[in-house]
Amino acid sequence: MHCPVSQFRNLPKYKAWSSVCRVLVAAVCCLSCTLNFAIAQPCQPGETKSFIHPASASTGRPIAANPLDFSERKRDLSSAARRVVKVNVRTVSSGEQPAVQLVLPIDLTQVNTERLNAPRTAENETQIDLHASRPLTGLDGLALPGVPRGIEPFVAPSETDGHTWDEIATVPVREGPPQPASPRVNSTVTSDAWWLHAATEQIRNSSKPVHLDLDQLFVLTAAFSGRVQAVAQTPWVNRTLVQQAFGAFDPVFYTDARFDSISDPVENSLTTGGPPRLEDDIVGIDAGLRGQTRFGTAYNVGQRFGHKNSNSTFFVPNNQGSSRLYANVTQPLMRGRKIDVNRSLVLTARFETQAALATYRSALQKQLFDVADVYWSLYFERAALLQRLRHIDAAKAILTQLEGRIAHDSTQNQILRAKAAVASRSAEIVDADAQIRNLESRMRALVNAPAFVVDRDAELIPNRIASTTQLDFDLEQEVSTALCTRPEIAELTAKVRAAKARIELAKDMTKPQLDFVGESYLAGLEGESNLFGAWADQFTEGRPGFAAGLLYQRPVNNEISRATVNQRWFELNQLQHLITEARENIRAEVESAVRNTIAAGEAAEARRKSLEFVTREVAYLEDRWMNLGADARLGQIQLDELLRAQNRLLLEQQNLLRTSVQFHRSLLELQRATGALITFVD
Repeated sequence: MHCPVSQFRNLPKYKAWSSVCRVLVAAVCCLSCTLNFAIAQPCQPGETKSFIHPASASTGRPIAANPLDFSERKRDLSSAARRVVKVNVRTVSSGEQPAVQLVLPIDLTQVNTERLNAPRTAENETQIDLHASRPLTGLDGLALPGVPRGIEPFVAPSETDGHTWDEIATVPVREGPPQPASPRVNSTVTSDAWWLHAATEQIRNSSKPVHLDLDQLFVLTAAFSGRVQAVAQTPWVNRTLVQQAFGAFDPVFYTDARFDSISDPVENSLTTGGPPRLEDDIVGIDAGLRGQTRFGTAYNVGQRFGHKNSNSTFFVPNNQGSSRLYANVTQPLMRGRKIDVNRSLVLTARFETQAALATYRSALQKQLFDVADVYWSLYFERAALLQRLRHIDAAKAILTQLEGRIAHDSTQNQILRAKAAVASRSAEIVDADAQIRNLESRMRALVNAPAFVVDRDAELIPNRIASTTQLDFDLEQEVSTALCTRPEIAELTAKVRAAKARIELAKDMTKPQLDFVGESYLAGLEGESNLFGAWADQFTEGRPGFAAGLLYQRPVNNEISRATVNQRWFELNQLQHLITEARENIRAEVESAVRNTIAAGEAAEARRKSLEFVTREVAYLEDRWMNLGADARLGQIQLDELLRAQNRLLLEQQNLLRTSVQFHRSLLELQRATGALITFVD
């Protein structure tokens, strides 16, 4: 319903009123230009990057460990052993860098009770510039080239290009091959567990050794992993949605030109004053600016020029030039009046970007966890291979002794029994070597570091040992940490915020539409095609015309809007139930991880005692077999018992190895469950 208030024409000239209106029209034009400039500006980094905690671009120092992790435990052993690495990756053209903080796993062989509270120094650290042009050596036998620019998220060219970037990753680096570490702080590294250090030494003499540190693998994974880099693009894809939402407030410059040539028959002579047909030539040009503000106000400011000639004798003067400067405004009074409603698309896009960042964080954490899992699997298979090799050597030693005494007290069936044992134990070596090479290939696929593919036959050697210790945990503290840091909670929270923004928009759509409509214009007219004179007349002749009115409309039942509100509420309730489920699942995961870590430590101690007893049994049986008499039947029985005892010894060694590796996997699982394996630095 459009109700014009007034449209004044052909009234006397009021110079004072005309001057005031001209000032108002000029002010509207200035306001439109200001809105055009303000809205057309690119979004500030603080606005579009509210989902990222920016790190200072001026510092390359190591970042302190997350205080929420392992900080309230009864024993601060694990807290002292934690190390942190910061990876700054170029992200936006404005120069801000969200720093990824990798909370690295515990290395129990690196802990010293005298240095639990000692500050970190640069003595045992080497800075690796991931984006340097020169290759660096950090891993033994492995060159770390500069990170190719291809891993960076795409950044459109802008005026901010050319910034310098402080992309430094600080990680502890061990120079030279790994040295055996002595047991410290209840670290269970005993002489019986000879394979713990042996697994960190070269096995394949024909291959080039590459010593791997888990810290450096994490840094390389964050910098080079194809999956991580692919998922890292998701927040930037969603960030473009924020820019698109802001684009709804961009002013639109428009222009319109039209030429009409009319040739119509006339119904009476009063139309043309004599000619039988009306011949008109009309040219019109419009140019202006229109758009919408964040308050819902729609505006349109423009200038129109026209020219018309006609064969009508009543058209005086002919060849008329006309000019019209106009402005109109439509302001919502009910629906669409609030700024939050008009910015709902922007808010929703921002919240979805936060959810995408949480997804990226979860994917990065999973990738790092997979790398650590393969790392310890590789360690296990290498140590298990060494155990099997020694197991074969024990059988070969028995066979050699039997063959040397064949002329005295050895029998043929004893020799055949020993040969069968050697052959049976040797059959497992090929499969074990294949499993090690498969894990090395899996490691290369997960990390994707270019230096790994230079020599695909290189032997990847973990340089950490699977030592164990007893740790105490505050379960409630771990659960609280998990609820604050897990990306699943952050993702669902962002989705809840987006759902609430959609609810506010849906509520606003239930209101009737009531808009205020206002128009004003200045007009001028001159003959003899004098367009410039007509343009000048609009400011000096006559007074402004204006109109005002109200526009109201509302659906009778408003079913669509009410159904939309109900739908949004159901979606919000669904998300709240998912949050409840996620919290319970997180608590269950943390509780399981804590129990598994404690159980793995206790199981390792029990396995160690079992190994000790089996070792004594093997030594006893071997001594008894060596000192037996000439009874062939008794010798065969004792030989069988000795070979079976050696099999039990191998089984106990592998059980101890498995529980030791499981202890470290449980620690990683606990860090993953608490969300502390990867955080974004504020």
